[in-house]
Amino acid sequence: MIRKIKMKYCRFNFIARRVKRPGSLIVSCGFVSSVIWFLVYFDKWKSRDDPALKQASSGLRPMLRVLKSGLIHGDVGRADQNNDSTFLHGQNLVAAEIVFPPFVDSHDPNGPGERGAGVDIDEKNLTIVEKLRFRAGWGKHNLNELASQRISIHRSLPSCTTSACQNVLTAFTGTLDEVSVIIIYHNEPWTTLLRTVHSILSRTPERLLREVLLVDDCSTVAYLGAPFDKYFSTFPKVKILRAQKKIGLIKARLLGFEASTAPVVVFLDAHIECFPGWVEPMLIRIAQNRQAVVYPVIDKIKDTTFHVGCNTDPRYYGSFSVTNLLFEWDEIPQRELDRRQEQSQTYRSPTMPGGLFAITREFFTKIGTYDPEMNYWGGENIEISFKTWMCGGELLLDTCSHVGHVFRTYPPVRGNYSDVIRNSLRVAEVWMDDYKNYFYESLNYNLLDFGNVTDRKILRDSLQCQSFEWFRKNIVPEKFLPHSFQYVGEIRSGAFQKCVDRGSNLDTGPKLRACGGSTSHIWYLQGQGQLFSKNAFVCNTDGIVTLEKQKCSSGEQWHYTQDKSLVHYPSGKCLTANATSVELSLTECTSDNKLQMWEIKTRRSDLNFPS
Repeated sequence: MIRKIKMKYCRFNFIARRVKRPGSLIVSCGFVSSVIWFLVYFDKWKSRDDPALKQASSGLRPMLRVLKSGLIHGDVGRADQNNDSTFLHGQNLVAAEIVFPPFVDSHDPNGPGERGAGVDIDEKNLTIVEKLRFRAGWGKHNLNELASQRISIHRSLPSCTTSACQNVLTAFTGTLDEVSVIIIYHNEPWTTLLRTVHSILSRTPERLLREVLLVDDCSTVAYLGAPFDKYFSTFPKVKILRAQKKIGLIKARLLGFEASTAPVVVFLDAHIECFPGWVEPMLIRIAQNRQAVVYPVIDKIKDTTFHVGCNTDPRYYGSFSVTNLLFEWDEIPQRELDRRQEQSQTYRSPTMPGGLFAITREFFTKIGTYDPEMNYWGGENIEISFKTWMCGGELLLDTCSHVGHVFRTYPPVRGNYSDVIRNSLRVAEVWMDDYKNYFYESLNYNLLDFGNVTDRKILRDSLQCQSFEWFRKNIVPEKFLPHSFQYVGEIRSGAFQKCVDRGSNLDTGPKLRACGGSTSHIWYLQGQGQLFSKNAFVCNTDGIVTLEKQKCSSGEQWHYTQDKSLVHYPSGKCLTANATSVELSLTECTSDNKLQMWEIKTRRSDLNFPS
């Protein structure tokens, strides 16, 4: 008899069956749940040309019916509430065996992936089970989990410390603060999460590391329940906290911050590897300025091989788009390169990516931590960046601190775009003054309900923060603003209920798509000048309408005429819709041709768009 266990926490999946001997129970967490996942999703990615996989599929499918019949959707208790993997069997409580997923706990200095090397996987050489694991890892996590499983969770990384950075460490004679490291995770792969924690434990001086707080944002995989607790039970500096429900990155970080105790907190992602000497440089910058917020050079860990790079001379720093408030990397301007006289000096960064940074508890509290009314994730890094600069702090990219980060082509958990927009609206309304109009304009003024921001405005006033104009002129003077544009908005076809769409791939050129308020439909046009959208310029390339990252060649212009034509010069041809496809072209202008007619709104004159 199988019963559902009621405990106060997120749901984990376990499978149990009665055996002949009374009072005993066999529970297989990792293997069984993996097999079920493989079988459920097998048809999605199986190779019809691989007889071995076909045979494996047919052989395993009968197990699915048996396993499904025994599936228990149980609840695992909090780490401090009897989380010992016990299950109710009749009237008896029986301990279940705890099974760890595959991983390499030993450390061979010559093993796979050592010193940051990558591990290449040739699927043709894998066994049936390995092929299943290989494809399942990509399916669940969008990374090569099998490669990660073959690399020790204690693997070595090369030193990224230059001689100039070593001089900084040697010259500093002050006292460095202890840190609380806070990591948020949700259904993170076992090996990437363990490697993250071990890189912190082994590469942070004992005297500087007070605690590592692992905040589980309601994971639903079995191995992050009792197995995870058991694994870290012998590590006194590691503390596991669990949210009562899925609360998202922002609120989970606040949960971790409230539980932390060190004078400096370091927020890190759950799929990183700290390089030797990663934390000391950031703590030195904070010791020199208690209101400094510091983030490291983020070196790429390939999602395909787990090869780790090391960039000792970064040329890009954190920035943002004024029109959509999204983070972006900008080339470090010559002004900042000239200010930085030594290789070991930091860069004054307009914004930060947000996944990895250090800040004092005092300053984080002073500037209001994260906005608690933001949902899940998105926009929080931009808010922290703005108010750091505007409220007396400084945001620094420390080229002497290095942390590797797994960059995935496609994130395994997709965020809700409306949450990102809502969060960004809160940032704009509180911190951007009239510059917010550029963002609102990009949304066609279709603003979501972003809630009450009175408390955040009171916070800004109480801190006597600078204006956004000050931030723009002193921190990002190079930032382009679409200031002097007569026409802004959708370019609607006169022949169809469709709009000119920038798309996500500039190589395909602009297309005609259904109008729907998308930011990829927002275009900027001077009366006579360049036509562009989000750094994509519409150009004439050998008679073909293309999108270019840079301004079109000298002399190219677009004119919007009284008869609603978009005329390209010097060709003198008109932008023309295609009656049978989404393509756009340049053709000879003809009168009363609806395929050459376009509706473009003039910019609102009742709003201020600062330069």
